[in-house]
Amino acid sequence: MITKAEGIEAFEALSEEDLFDIEYWSLEQAKLAKSVEKPLTRQVAVVTGGAGGLGLAIAKALKADGAEVVLVDIAEDAVKAEAKRLGASASSATSPIPHPPQPRSPKPSAPSAA
Repeated sequence: MITKAEGIEAFEALSEEDLFDIEYWSLEQAKLAKSVEKPLTRQVAVVTGGAGGLGLAIAKALKADGAEVVLVDIAEDAVKAEAKRLGASASSATSPIPHPPQPRSPKPSAPSAA
């Protein structure tokens, strides 16, 4: 190999275009591959019941797909803790329910004509 290299009489530098291709293009390709947007990027999702169970699981899935997530729950401390755990793209809000809805009693039926 050395004797073959010594047989070349002149040194020829690479062109600017070739240098760019060698040094920078592969790095640019790597950067471009990383910047593929997730399906819900730039979207906001409001998840009720976000402090636990199904609501939290949905919030995690939405965040994994790129959404900014707002967790809403009546448990103030729990919803704040879960939003903090989800990271910078999550926030929390509480939604107090003053009185749970009461079931209505059935209306009396009209007497039947016999």
